[in-house]
Amino acid sequence: MPTDDELIAQVVFLDANDDVASIRAKLTTIPGNQAAIVVPLENRSLRSPVAARLVARMAEDMALDLAVVSGDVAVRRLISDEGLLVFRTVNGYKAHIKRQSAALGRLGAVLYDLRMRADRTFGVILLLALIAVGGGAAYTLIPEARVALEPVSEQVSDVIVMKADPTVKKVNYESHVIPSRMVYIPVEASVQVPTSGKKQMPNAKAEGQVTFTNRTADVVVIPEGTVVRTVDNVRFLTTSEVKLNAGQGSTVRADVIAAEPGARGNLDRGKISKVEGELDAKVAVFNEEAISGGGAREVEVVTASDRERARTALMDKLNKDALAKLEAERKPEERLPAQAINFTILEETYDKREGEQGKTLNLKMSARAAGTMFSDKDVRDLVAQVWQPKTRPGYQVPPGAYEILPAEVLKVDGEVINFVVRVQGWAVARVSEDLVRENVRWKTVDEAHSYLIQSLNLAKDPKIEIKPGWATRALRVNVVVEGAWKNASVAGQGGQ
Repeated sequence: MPTDDELIAQVVFLDANDDVASIRAKLTTIPGNQAAIVVPLENRSLRSPVAARLVARMAEDMALDLAVVSGDVAVRRLISDEGLLVFRTVNGYKAHIKRQSAALGRLGAVLYDLRMRADRTFGVILLLALIAVGGGAAYTLIPEARVALEPVSEQVSDVIVMKADPTVKKVNYESHVIPSRMVYIPVEASVQVPTSGKKQMPNAKAEGQVTFTNRTADVVVIPEGTVVRTVDNVRFLTTSEVKLNAGQGSTVRADVIAAEPGARGNLDRGKISKVEGELDAKVAVFNEEAISGGGAREVEVVTASDRERARTALMDKLNKDALAKLEAERKPEERLPAQAINFTILEETYDKREGEQGKTLNLKMSARAAGTMFSDKDVRDLVAQVWQPKTRPGYQVPPGAYEILPAEVLKVDGEVINFVVRVQGWAVARVSEDLVRENVRWKTVDEAHSYLIQSLNLAKDPKIEIKPGWATRALRVNVVVEGAWKNASVAGQGGQ
């Protein structure tokens, strides 16, 4: 059994300024493979999960059976979560080491006594003694008790607001900001939509006859293409040359056709009264009969809503194309929220103006798309550092017993994404596996069951099994803490 001086040599007393690096340096001076560090209340270096994890890995790297002594319950909880022994006082640590040494000493004394007895006997007795020693050692060392516990658990949840900012180089735990990166890609596309406007388009010219009357005493020739019109300027052209005989009042009829197609050329009797040009002074003109045959047809034209519809369809097409190209640039651990994709239009070309005739409207557009991406790992690291679940006294959220739901974007300010993540975890009644091992060791199944039921807050009866079946007690105890919360995963970032 180690003396008090030997135990003190295994203990490292930290000061207020010691951190993980200086703890490692001090532990290298400790003899043997057992050690304890005493953390004063004013030392805050081990009050974070990351620091506790680093101490546990350091102990593993140095092959040290390390314990931590602290009066700070938060430090003891964090260290215990990493699988290291914790004690509130140095005397508690000493008592634990002495109990271990006493148990090993008693086993050694039994083996030594048996060996001495065997030396003083004959061969048969020696053989029997060896068998007894082997049987005793087997009974002591081979049996193992497996204790399966399911503590009471309850769900806890929280919402953490974060920002992803491309100007930030590393996670800022205080302001909840993580780095992001911008990716720019060129995109272009075209779209064709049917037009929806309608209007009447003239397609037939009115035809008829007019009568020319000679105002002079001479012969008057009226050439083909002579223009006659109404007072409101509906114009007609003669279709062939005609001649007026000499003498005032002579007349001649001539065929005319409207200068423009459409129903405007359909006239009642007497509407045509003017001759354009020099002939107006020589002849008079009059349509004795109605002129008809002018018509129109309905055609498709471009409207303002057609242009807007084409633009909306093309923006949707560009968005899908940009998303596919940006996804190809995304790393497996990154997120690309659809709300964080924006466009800068470089060129926008319609093939028809508003009101122009056509059955279809074509729009071509080129743009630059920008997408903001951030890392799931940064989200998980920030949650691990800042999430302080509110639990009832005696409960804790074990490492990994929570999941992070997909990020929900609140708004995008330029290149900065404001979003929230929902954290769902399980608060589990505390169980000290070391304390269970100490109190179950060398007890029968019924004795262990009684202790566990009375001492722990369990959701189900504990399962206790001692193997091999012939053993009723065991020095070795394997404690397994179970529960549905073990299926949780902090990597629960799914979707975009």
